Amino acid sequence: MTILARMMIKMVLSRFVAILIGISLFVLTLEVVAYANEILALPAKSAMSIPHYVLMRLPGTLTTFFPMSLLLALLLTLTGLSLRNETVAMFAAGLSPGRIVAMLLPVIVGCGIARHDLDFSVGETLHLQVPVDRAELFELLLREARELDGNLDILFAKNNRHRI
Repeated sequence: MTILARMMIKMVLSRFVAILIGISLFVLTLEVVAYANEILALPAKSAMSIPHYVLMRLPGTLTTFFPMSLLLALLLTLTGLSLRNETVAMFAAGLSPGRIVAMLLPVIVGCGIARHDLDFSVGETLHLQVPVDRAELFELLLREARELDGNLDILFAKNNRHRI
Protein backbone atom coordinates (compact mmCIF):
# COMPACT_ATOMS: atom_id res chain seq x y z
CA MET A 1 0.00 0.00 0.00
CA THR A 2 1.41 3.33 -1.01
CA ILE A 3 1.67 6.46 1.09
CA LEU A 4 -1.04 8.08 -1.02
CA ALA A 5 -3.42 5.17 -0.42
CA ARG A 6 -2.82 5.30 3.35
CA MET A 7 -3.43 9.06 3.36
CA MET A 8 -6.70 8.70 1.48
CA ILE A 9 -7.86 5.82 3.69
CA LYS A 10 -7.16 7.87 6.83
CA MET A 11 -9.04 10.82 5.39
CA VAL A 12 -12.09 8.73 4.49
CA LEU A 13 -12.16 6.80 7.78
CA SER A 14 -11.81 9.90 9.95
CA ARG A 15 -14.60 11.67 8.10
CA PHE A 16 -16.74 8.52 8.13
CA VAL A 17 -16.47 8.05 11.89
CA ALA A 18 -17.14 11.74 12.57
CA ILE A 19 -20.20 11.83 10.29
CA LEU A 20 -21.60 8.53 11.59
CA ILE A 21 -21.26 9.48 15.25
CA GLY A 22 -22.52 13.02 14.63
CA ILE A 23 -25.65 12.01 12.71
CA SER A 24 -26.45 9.16 15.10
CA LEU A 25 -26.13 11.33 18.21
CA PHE A 26 -28.16 14.08 16.58
CA VAL A 27 -31.00 11.70 15.69
CA LEU A 28 -30.92 10.05 19.12
CA THR A 29 -30.99 13.46 20.81
CA LEU A 30 -34.06 14.46 18.82
CA GLU A 31 -35.69 11.13 19.62
CA VAL A 32 -34.99 11.47 23.35
CA VAL A 33 -36.33 15.03 23.39
CA ALA A 34 -39.48 13.92 21.57
CA TYR A 35 -40.13 10.84 23.72
CA ALA A 36 -38.65 11.87 27.09
CA ASN A 37 -41.99 11.67 28.89
CA GLU A 38 -42.69 8.17 27.58
CA ILE A 39 -39.18 7.00 28.44
CA LEU A 40 -39.44 8.34 31.97
CA ALA A 41 -42.91 6.78 32.35
CA LEU A 42 -41.43 3.30 32.00
CA PRO A 43 -41.43 1.12 35.15
CA ALA A 44 -37.83 2.02 36.09
CA LYS A 45 -38.69 5.76 36.42
CA SER A 46 -35.14 6.84 37.02
CA ALA A 47 -32.80 9.29 35.38
CA MET A 48 -30.74 6.35 34.13
CA SER A 49 -33.57 5.20 31.87
CA ILE A 50 -32.72 7.86 29.26
CA PRO A 51 -29.04 6.84 28.85
CA HIS A 52 -30.17 3.20 28.88
CA TYR A 53 -32.66 3.98 26.09
CA VAL A 54 -29.95 5.75 24.08
CA LEU A 55 -27.54 2.82 24.47
CA MET A 56 -30.23 0.37 23.40
CA ARG A 57 -31.17 2.44 20.33
CA LEU A 58 -27.59 3.29 19.28
CA PRO A 59 -26.79 0.11 17.28
CA GLY A 60 -29.98 0.37 15.25
CA THR A 61 -29.34 4.03 14.53
CA LEU A 62 -25.74 3.30 13.52
CA THR A 63 -26.88 0.65 11.04
CA THR A 64 -29.44 3.04 9.60
CA PHE A 65 -26.95 5.81 8.85
CA PHE A 66 -23.92 3.62 8.04
CA PRO A 67 -24.19 3.72 4.21
CA MET A 68 -25.08 7.40 4.03
CA SER A 69 -22.13 8.29 6.27
CA LEU A 70 -19.73 6.31 4.10
CA LEU A 71 -21.05 7.96 0.95
CA LEU A 72 -20.74 11.42 2.48
CA ALA A 73 -17.22 10.67 3.72
CA LEU A 74 -16.13 9.51 0.27
CA LEU A 75 -17.69 12.54 -1.41
CA LEU A 76 -16.17 14.97 1.09
CA THR A 77 -12.74 13.40 0.73
CA LEU A 78 -12.75 13.39 -3.05
CA THR A 79 -14.19 16.92 -3.16
CA GLY A 80 -11.51 18.15 -0.76
CA LEU A 81 -8.79 16.54 -2.84
CA SER A 82 -10.24 18.10 -5.97
CA LEU A 83 -10.50 21.57 -4.41
CA ARG A 84 -6.83 21.49 -3.41
CA ASN A 85 -5.87 20.26 -6.90
CA GLU A 86 -4.46 17.05 -5.48
CA THR A 87 -6.38 14.97 -8.01
CA VAL A 88 -4.58 16.86 -10.78
CA ALA A 89 -1.28 15.92 -9.15
CA MET A 90 -2.41 12.29 -8.93
CA PHE A 91 -3.35 12.26 -12.60
CA ALA A 92 -0.01 13.90 -13.48
CA ALA A 93 1.77 11.16 -11.52
CA GLY A 94 0.15 8.60 -13.78
CA LEU A 95 -2.81 7.47 -11.68
CA SER A 96 -6.07 6.88 -13.46
CA PRO A 97 -9.46 7.46 -11.81
CA GLY A 98 -9.87 3.69 -11.62
CA ARG A 99 -6.63 3.33 -9.65
CA ILE A 100 -7.72 6.09 -7.25
CA VAL A 101 -10.96 4.23 -6.59
CA ALA A 102 -8.98 0.99 -6.27
CA MET A 103 -6.91 2.62 -3.52
CA LEU A 104 -10.14 3.19 -1.59
CA LEU A 105 -11.30 -0.39 -2.10
CA PRO A 106 -10.00 -1.66 1.28
CA VAL A 107 -12.09 0.98 3.06
CA ILE A 108 -15.18 0.11 1.06
CA VAL A 109 -14.80 -3.63 1.60
CA GLY A 110 -13.99 -3.17 5.30
CA CYS A 111 -17.02 -0.95 5.83
CA GLY A 112 -19.19 -3.45 3.97
CA ILE A 113 -18.04 -6.27 6.24
CA ALA A 114 -18.51 -4.08 9.32
CA ARG A 115 -22.03 -3.15 8.18
CA HIS A 116 -22.91 -6.80 7.61
CA ASP A 117 -21.63 -7.77 11.06
CA LEU A 118 -23.43 -4.85 12.70
CA ASP A 119 -26.68 -5.68 10.90
CA PHE A 120 -26.35 -9.33 11.88
CA SER A 121 -25.70 -8.57 15.56
CA VAL A 122 -28.42 -5.90 15.76
CA GLY A 123 -30.83 -8.17 13.94
CA GLU A 124 -30.21 -10.93 16.45
CA THR A 125 -30.77 -8.69 19.44
CA LEU A 126 -33.77 -6.83 18.07
CA HIS A 127 -35.62 -9.73 16.53
CA LEU A 128 -35.41 -12.37 19.20
CA GLN A 129 -37.87 -15.10 18.45
CA VAL A 130 -39.91 -16.13 21.44
CA PRO A 131 -41.65 -19.48 21.06
CA VAL A 132 -45.38 -18.82 21.37
CA ASP A 133 -48.18 -21.32 21.11
CA ARG A 134 -50.40 -20.48 18.15
CA ALA A 135 -53.56 -20.84 20.21
CA GLU A 136 -52.24 -18.36 22.81
CA LEU A 137 -51.26 -15.93 20.06
CA PHE A 138 -54.70 -16.20 18.47
CA GLU A 139 -56.40 -15.58 21.82
CA LEU A 140 -54.18 -12.56 22.44
CA LEU A 141 -55.01 -11.09 19.03
CA LEU A 142 -58.73 -11.67 19.57
CA ARG A 143 -58.60 -10.01 23.00
CA GLU A 144 -56.79 -6.98 21.57
CA ALA A 145 -59.27 -6.73 18.69
CA ARG A 146 -62.20 -6.79 21.13
CA GLU A 147 -60.58 -4.07 23.27
CA LEU A 148 -59.91 -1.97 20.17
CA ASP A 149 -63.50 -2.44 18.96
CA GLY A 150 -64.85 -1.35 22.35
CA ASN A 151 -62.60 1.70 22.37
CA LEU A 152 -63.71 2.63 18.85
CA ASP A 153 -67.37 2.42 19.89
CA ILE A 154 -66.70 4.78 22.78
CA LEU A 155 -64.74 7.11 20.51
CA PHE A 156 -67.47 7.25 17.88
CA ALA A 157 -70.13 7.78 20.54
CA LYS A 158 -68.18 10.76 21.94
CA ASN A 159 -67.67 12.24 18.47
CA ASN A 160 -71.36 11.89 17.60
CA ARG A 161 -72.40 13.68 20.79
CA HIS A 162 -70.23 16.67 19.94
CA ARG A 163 -71.65 16.94 16.44
CA ILE A 164 -75.25 17.21 17.65
